[in-house]
Amino acid sequence: MTAPGMFAMLIDHPFFSTLPRKSVQRMAVHARRRDFLARTTIFRAGEAAEELFVIRRGLVLLQLPSPTPAALELLGPDGLLGWSWLFPPYRWHLDATTVEPTSTISIDAGVLRALMAADPLTGYEMMRRIGGVLFDRLRTTWAHIAQSPTLPCSGSSRPWAGNPARIPQERDVSREQLATPSFSGGPR
Repeated sequence: MTAPGMFAMLIDHPFFSTLPRKSVQRMAVHARRRDFLARTTIFRAGEAAEELFVIRRGLVLLQLPSPTPAALELLGPDGLLGWSWLFPPYRWHLDATTVEPTSTISIDAGVLRALMAADPLTGYEMMRRIGGVLFDRLRTTWAHIAQSPTLPCSGSSRPWAGNPARIPQERDVSREQLATPSFSGGPR
């Protein structure tokens, strides 16, 4: 697809529609269409995060990586897939798999980072909008945790900093235990 055609698709998307047109034109030059069959892995946790995906058609399931994957969220048309490209070490944190045939626009992450650094207005707007996507994903995760019969706990009274390697040992804590005044969350 030509850059003008890609620009038209990007500028019609709510995420990009109010960004400076010049910035979206630069993104369009480094964007490409990517189509995936149903049940295709788009990326796995731990792989290099080199693209931002804009879902045009289809459905993508985000899952926690584990021996028995846990579904987190289902993204559909106009959804943004991937924010790990924005933060070092630029590795995916989740697995993404298509549920049905899916069409996306993929934008090179290195180009996006360079554009954001060179143009503070675009950089701020991108960060603000991606922050909104992250907040929505966090709310979805909270909802899943709230519906879980047990909640994962690190066994430490220190807050978890987001690095699974920092969890000293994992145990399950029931909602009933959390409701008791004597529960401290730390080792007994």
